[in-house]
Amino acid sequence: MASSRFRALAFLPLLAAALSLPAASASAATLPQARPVPQVETGASFDARRGLVTAAPAAASAAQLAAIDELRAATVELAVEIDSATGATRKMQDYGGFLTPPDSSRDAAAVGRSWVAGHANLLGLDAADLVGARESSLLRHEASGTTNLILQQTYAGLEVYNGLLHVNLDRQGRIVSVANLFLPRLAAALNTTSPELDATAAIHAAAGHLATPAGAVEDLEAAGDPATYRRLKAPALALSPIDARLKILPVGAGEARLVWNFQIESRDTLHWYDMNVDAVDGRVWTRFDWIQSDSYRVYPIPAEGPHVVGRSLLVDPALDYPAASPFAWHDTNGAAGAEFTTTQGNNAHAYTDTNADNLPDAGSSPDGGAGLAFDFPIDLGQQPSTYRPAAVTNLFYWNNLLHDVPYAYGFDEAGGNFQVNNYGNGGLGGDAVNAEAQDGAGTNNANFGTPPDGQQPRMQMFVWTSSSPQRDGDLDATIIAHEYGHGISNRLVGGPANASCLSNNQQPGEGLSDWWALFMTQPDGLDRHRGIATYSLGQPVTGMGLRNDFYDGDPAVNPEPEENTWTYSTISAGSIPHGVGTRWTQAYWQVTWALIDAHGYNPDFDAYTGTSADDGNIRAMYYIIQGLKNTICSPAFTDVRDGVIAAAASAYEGEDVCRIWSAFAEFGLGSNAISSNPDSTTVTNGFAIPTSCDFLFAGPTAQTICAGAPVEYNLRAGTSYTPPVNLVLTGNPAGTTANFTVNPILAVPGLSHLTVGNTAAVPTGLYNMTLTANGDAVNAQALALQVYNGPPSAPTLTAPADGATGAALRPTFQWTATGAQSYVLEIDDNADFSSPVYTSPVLTTTSHQIDFDLPGLTQHFWRVRGTNLCSVGPNSPVFDFTTLLAPDQCAPGSAPFLTGFQGWENGLAGWTTSGTGNTWALSTENPHSGLSSFHAVDPATASDQRLLSPAIQVPAAAPKLVFWNVQEFEDPTGSGGCWDGGIIEVSTNNGASFTQLLNPVLSDPYDGTLATGPNPLGGLPAWCSIAQPMSVTAVDLAAYAGQTIRVRFRLGSDGAAGNDGWWLDDIAVQSCTTNLIFNDGFFTSDTTRWTATAP
Repeated sequence: MASSRFRALAFLPLLAAALSLPAASASAATLPQARPVPQVETGASFDARRGLVTAAPAAASAAQLAAIDELRAATVELAVEIDSATGATRKMQDYGGFLTPPDSSRDAAAVGRSWVAGHANLLGLDAADLVGARESSLLRHEASGTTNLILQQTYAGLEVYNGLLHVNLDRQGRIVSVANLFLPRLAAALNTTSPELDATAAIHAAAGHLATPAGAVEDLEAAGDPATYRRLKAPALALSPIDARLKILPVGAGEARLVWNFQIESRDTLHWYDMNVDAVDGRVWTRFDWIQSDSYRVYPIPAEGPHVVGRSLLVDPALDYPAASPFAWHDTNGAAGAEFTTTQGNNAHAYTDTNADNLPDAGSSPDGGAGLAFDFPIDLGQQPSTYRPAAVTNLFYWNNLLHDVPYAYGFDEAGGNFQVNNYGNGGLGGDAVNAEAQDGAGTNNANFGTPPDGQQPRMQMFVWTSSSPQRDGDLDATIIAHEYGHGISNRLVGGPANASCLSNNQQPGEGLSDWWALFMTQPDGLDRHRGIATYSLGQPVTGMGLRNDFYDGDPAVNPEPEENTWTYSTISAGSIPHGVGTRWTQAYWQVTWALIDAHGYNPDFDAYTGTSADDGNIRAMYYIIQGLKNTICSPAFTDVRDGVIAAAASAYEGEDVCRIWSAFAEFGLGSNAISSNPDSTTVTNGFAIPTSCDFLFAGPTAQTICAGAPVEYNLRAGTSYTPPVNLVLTGNPAGTTANFTVNPILAVPGLSHLTVGNTAAVPTGLYNMTLTANGDAVNAQALALQVYNGPPSAPTLTAPADGATGAALRPTFQWTATGAQSYVLEIDDNADFSSPVYTSPVLTTTSHQIDFDLPGLTQHFWRVRGTNLCSVGPNSPVFDFTTLLAPDQCAPGSAPFLTGFQGWENGLAGWTTSGTGNTWALSTENPHSGLSSFHAVDPATASDQRLLSPAIQVPAAAPKLVFWNVQEFEDPTGSGGCWDGGIIEVSTNNGASFTQLLNPVLSDPYDGTLATGPNPLGGLPAWCSIAQPMSVTAVDLAAYAGQTIRVRFRLGSDGAAGNDGWWLDDIAVQSCTTNLIFNDGFFTSDTTRWTATAP
């Protein structure tokens, strides 16, 4: 049942009727007074915020401007964009380099999180706006080394709709760019956190907006907080259940509304609406449509369709893509052998849906038999209904190709691709494409519906009626690739957890899809004039296709009618979204051909290596996939351009950055182009390129060597020079040489290479050099060179002091710097270090705290050695220290006496489990002793999982509860405490009521407070470590001495991300006794103990 604090459901019929009136009338007649919201609609999307009267553009604060100026002084060519609606810093990127120096001492994601936490002013935010930030997606591409950290803004446990912050990093831990859609001063901007309308009322409001009766709405059981999440069923309105969640919708500067967010899959199968309905007054704020309009005899890649080439019988084509489809195309269980002999597998399920019910027609997935031979006849002189098996086979083939080719470039499992089984490679599975051939829902079109990662997309392919006989879009590779491209773009922009980041007016989604189609059907390195859907329209392959001009890879030299004259500003003449999108295709097609002209063409479309051997079309595919990961949610063309530039800056040593800038500038998307805002199609062309491409560039600007090695710099003189351009280096170490491969540069843009040599005698130190280019203009660039002349000397240890006693179980070790780049710390129980108990990772600081407990009352030895580029230095002298008493230890002269021991070797032994989403179970992972532990998963859904002990008699003398545990909870970053976590409680009335045991009695204090919201334990302090190894906790039970208690462990999770969970082992109530003569020390679950005491 819905909460009683919601408005009565009897109001619903009146609300639904009222919403068909103009907004102001509806508000006055039936709803609370609220800001008038005009009904502004564009195509399939609706966003009432676009029609609001806006105030003057919001300005950056003084502290924000000061922080920007500080960063500008530390960068080469900083580009900053202030969000005109909120005043926040929307984007930051150094067009001539990176925002931060390299940082290889930490994981790239940790670098990003730390940077965000320390730069609230630079982002135009308050520190409080970052408190609730949680990880939405973390995308890593091993081949290129890039990392995309995407954070989600939250408040009071509620997500901000599309409130995402991107931090994009390269292999060296440098921040390439930042994109920010967090709402400043969120707490003050939000109207309320208490809804007045329940989710059912919001569904009726949405139905009124869609002019479709909602009918009966059934409130289904749903895990989680019923105040913030409901699962509803409205069969008259939606094909599938509706999951409604409370979220926060930014409306403008200083204003945000509490809304119900949900998706409605329309009964006609043509729409999949993502909607936000005001939780106070029932207004529909936004509506975005997620649907945008073996051997196999097929039309093989790169053929567009039957008008290009006949069909071929391809044998085991999946073998060409072993990384993307390691068990071929008919697998789902990750073991050798096909699970299906029909057109169904891990990446796609292809079938016909002629009656448009979103279900396979009976027997419509053709069967290839045990040999998986999908070879079916086709007669193109007949209607498409006569060759459905062949058409479905072709659709299945192309869906698998479109899954496999982008895989190497980073559209993989973690990147949000479409697979049933992710084979342990990250991301969410269960989302293979449902590819519906000859769908009866329409003609002369196609569509693709893309929900977030883990939910199945749907491709609907239609018959085309412009020719006789009719033609089947399932045979037109450009249409299939275009539709699949929507899925790629929607999963990449904003991260795979979001699917509504390409709904603004200036977004290039349709153009990105046309580009995927061009790429996948590019026949050679010559044909740069292309059309889309020529087969379906009955045109020759040389036809213009669906669009109103050819796509032209080199418009400057081609005469009409083939020359494409579009520029950025012509988006104002294009329809939304297709006409606008075509302009992006033309822009990036020009970039693609600039890369092909420079690096060549490779017909093996997945041949990405990340090395200089990659051809131009391969680089173009990498830059767009990585570029979309770098791109802000709801992007203008300039935002996607900057994402591509950021991708190029991080790859191939940046050699394509200026080439791409020049191609974009030719189209009018140069560095001075003005996008107005993401919903505007009135823009200004810009034909300039950055100064770093125009004048002098040298890189890498900061380098480190061991004396004797040469130093290499790539140099570029831009087009603002008039040759000759003379190059001069000053400030290089005494006795070194500076040699240029080309000097002067006689043609611009022109390249040279600088080598600083003869460095063998250079002393250790940091040398600041200056490179100057002298022509008709003068430009200089600073270069930093760190030299080491020999290995580092032995470090001097400082803490713990030599011979120290009472040292912490997790000491912080410190030593002095010795001219090393990195250090390694070793700890052992023996002074000879024959079997170290700990060897640190490579450290770049002179301080390190271990993340596990050393044994108590034990002597330990430690040492440190340094390393630089020259070699490894000597070990330091060895220090020793003795740790203090561990929580599970008794003082010397006393011994432990255990009661109620549970080591899980004999099952539960009276312990019981309960709660919502309960996963507590015996496990063979992470035992402290023996073979078993007890484990609960930290799920990505709301849960309250309980583990309850039998009755335990607490001893009278100094009792404590001792247990060992491993914690792997959801990353607490951004929660201000914890998202998911565990607590411990005690009952003295046989479980009738429980009291939480709090920090004053815990040897291992709770990490923080659980965020309120979907987590049933919200507001309680908890343990929530993301990766705590096996460690012991002791709980002081003095307050319960002599009583009978029951102990309860609880794991609470919210409805977002999860982790591996919580393991418990060797739980006991312990007291220390001095009159103990003998204890067998058996750590088993036996209740019998061998003891003898003095009379």
